[in-house]
Amino acid sequence: MNIFQKRKQLLKFCRLLYDKGLLTAMDGNVSVRLEGGGFLTTPSGRNKGLIEEQDLVQVDSNGEAVESDKRPSSEFRMHLRVYEHRADVNAVVHCHPVYATVFASSSMELDSCLLTESIVAFGQVPKAPVALPSTNEIPDSITPFLKQTNLILLSNHGALSYGENLEVAYSRMEALEHFAKITYLTRLAGFENPVRGETVDQLEGLRAGYGMHDSFIPCNRESGKKEKLDEDAIVAEVLKQIRLK
Repeated sequence: MNIFQKRKQLLKFCRLLYDKGLLTAMDGNVSVRLEGGGFLTTPSGRNKGLIEEQDLVQVDSNGEAVESDKRPSSEFRMHLRVYEHRADVNAVVHCHPVYATVFASSSMELDSCLLTESIVAFGQVPKAPVALPSTNEIPDSITPFLKQTNLILLSNHGALSYGENLEVAYSRMEALEHFAKITYLTRLAGFENPVRGETVDQLEGLRAGYGMHDSFIPCNRESGKKEKLDEDAIVAEVLKQIRLK
């Protein structure tokens, strides 16, 4: 795919992210690796739902803009860190989807074995430590996870996904937000009922058959586990309180 085709494709997925509500206003940034070296990325400080092809920024292998009158997002250094550590990655998506960012901004972990699809597709989603945007702190915070997973929550910030092409990177972000929403709502309602035992083993065993040989952190089998209530102890305590009255 030549650079002109990649420009159209990048613009298409920026608008998809915007239309799906995965990013708003000036939030987020998207990039693709170019054949022959360098990258194509979204510009700094622009609404991704409104940008045009001519607004996209071509950068070299060091992340410097090829055209002096254009400026890539200051967070492109985070994208660059992904490309440096993952030769198989050709596209990176960063945005602030609401439910995923709730998990990124809270003490909750997005790691349970709640959905059969998430168990197979991406397991648990790690959370990088809080870091200062537009500095090397963010690239440094994600580095330990880059070869373990294709999805990362950025503490108090947002989420990051990447893959062999833009469609894959986008789809992972969309699936992440879907999983985060379902997890949040089931926990809020108090009805979380994760998959347990051998079923988790069987589901993880399906990955190879689906052609999934990529980075993967298994879901946390202890997440969402409720303590078994000691009914006798509860009754005894109630009777004790009644006698005290």
